[in-house]
Amino acid sequence: MVQTGSAILVSGSNTDRLTQKVGLEKGKTYKLSVEVESCGAELSISVNDYNGRYTKLEEAVNEAGIKEIVFTTASHIDTVEVALQVLRYQGTDEPVVIKKVVVTEVK
Repeated sequence: MVQTGSAILVSGSNTDRLTQKVGLEKGKTYKLSVEVESCGAELSISVNDYNGRYTKLEEAVNEAGIKEIVFTTASHIDTVEVALQVLRYQGTDEPVVIKKVVVTEVK
């Protein structure tokens, strides 16, 4: 997860993607917070496999700011994948700058 520094994703001839497996507790509710410093292309933010294989929550982001996704892990799931991606050929070479990515438990 990006906690210091920044990540830069750019649309081009390939999809630019950042993924991270995150170990969590089973059956708990979490919030994924992504701080986007600048958004030169559409950014897709997703939480994968939170409720079993191939489950996905996804949000599109087109502007700077903080985007949050709240999700609950299934009673048998203790690892999810967080993914950030900028799809290819969006017609811009302006980057998406991600300042921070954090997963916290919702109490």
